[in-house]
Amino acid sequence: MSNRPKNFRKALNASSNQFSSTFNSILPSSSPTNNMNTESDNTDLWQGLWAQGEMACLFGEPCVGKSILAMQIANELKNKRLSVIYFDLENFEYPVKPLVETCSPSDYYASPDEKIQFIAQEIADKKPQAVIIDEISLLTDSKDPFSMRQTLNRLRVIIRHNGTAMLLIAHSKKLKKKDLATSNELQHPYEIMHACDSVFSLTETSHHNATTNQKTHYIKQHKNRMAPVFLGDDAVMAMQLNTTEDQHLLFTNFHHDENERQLVRDNGFKSREEIDKAIAHYRALCYSTREISVIVGLSQAQVSRIAKAQQEETDASDSRKIEEIVYPQWYIDTYLSKKARLSCGDSAVKEIDNTIAQRHQQTDASDSCNASKLGR
Repeated sequence: MSNRPKNFRKALNASSNQFSSTFNSILPSSSPTNNMNTESDNTDLWQGLWAQGEMACLFGEPCVGKSILAMQIANELKNKRLSVIYFDLENFEYPVKPLVETCSPSDYYASPDEKIQFIAQEIADKKPQAVIIDEISLLTDSKDPFSMRQTLNRLRVIIRHNGTAMLLIAHSKKLKKKDLATSNELQHPYEIMHACDSVFSLTETSHHNATTNQKTHYIKQHKNRMAPVFLGDDAVMAMQLNTTEDQHLLFTNFHHDENERQLVRDNGFKSREEIDKAIAHYRALCYSTREISVIVGLSQAQVSRIAKAQQEETDASDSRKIEEIVYPQWYIDTYLSKKARLSCGDSAVKEIDNTIAQRHQQTDASDSCNASKLGR
């Protein structure tokens, strides 16, 4: 006999009955399953991080490029002639052209239950081999762990019923500078880590390429239910975000053997010349001294000294470009002659006096000539 009170058992039975009735209403009973078997299939879908029949989760802080990477994954699966549905619940309008066609409910403000029903119906009708949902928090109450757990269970039943693989996009908290990525920043980490077969994160670092001034991103795996984790602290997968000629944002230059600690806490600049160029570049972009110090890996005092030296050099070069000033004759005779007397020797003073006397004679002669002309 259980020690739990009767009221608790009644509530638990009521919630389970409501849970089963909900799935009976959104899942068609006659829908045939896909050819893939979720128990035996371990065929890799992308980079060994997501396999057929698995529920995987990609998380990262806002505006890090999760949707861009998810579209790139969907495009690679499409090139492999695999049927993919990309459910876009967040980004209805893109700043760049998307790589793949997206599927979105007609009502952006639909309830989470209506969105789940829409997803279940689309999967039942089109029978895709892979599904990407962007983003999981729009299918649940992000502040309620029980709601997140219930949503994940419903999605697991959907993929198990249809034999498809699912990739969820999730948000995480903002990382502090030079902090390593962990699953603790994930919203509701216990529920997602428990429900998903594979969990990996996308993180942006302060590591810069000195030639292109591009930040480095890296992928780290936090869980793999079917195999050992191969992307950990000592071997993360690093890449860079670039813009193609077709105005597509793509991650390129993948490297699988990068060290996370070195990527996050090293500035990436090897010489003083590269540091000076980086400081000048970010000063031109109006970055603060604190932001520049984080980027280049120096203290704020060092960055201030280098910036001050660069400013002095710039001012000196600007002063050299100024054209010579043409002083009037009275200024030359009075002020400049006094300065020359103070800075020059006796011989120079005699030459200055002679030139001044000659100029006075010339002016006197010109004045007498003008007076004679007027008298006539």
